[in-house]
Amino acid sequence: MKSNTRSIFIALLAVGGMASATLATAQSGRGGIYQQELSVCGHNQQDRAACIREAGAARQEAARGGLTGAPDYRANALARCGLQ
Repeated sequence: MKSNTRSIFIALLAVGGMASATLATAQSGRGGIYQQELSVCGHNQQDRAACIREAGAARQEAARGGLTGAPDYRANALARCGLQ
C-alpha cells in the first residue's frame, strides 16, 4: 500500500513538472521573446524608439508566421565566402 501511494505521488509530480514546463515554453514563445527584445532597447547603440518599433514589427511578423526561427549563420557565411 505504501509503495502504491509513493508511485502515485511520483507520477503526479512528474505530470505537474511536464505541465509547468509546457506552460513556460508557451509563455516564452508568445511574449517572452518580445520582452527580451524590449529589455535590450536603451542598452544598445540603436535609438530606443526605433528599437521598440522593430521589436513590435518582429512580433507582428512572428504572429503571421513569417519568422520561422533563427538565421543559419553558417550557411550565410559560406555563401558570402563562395563569392570570393
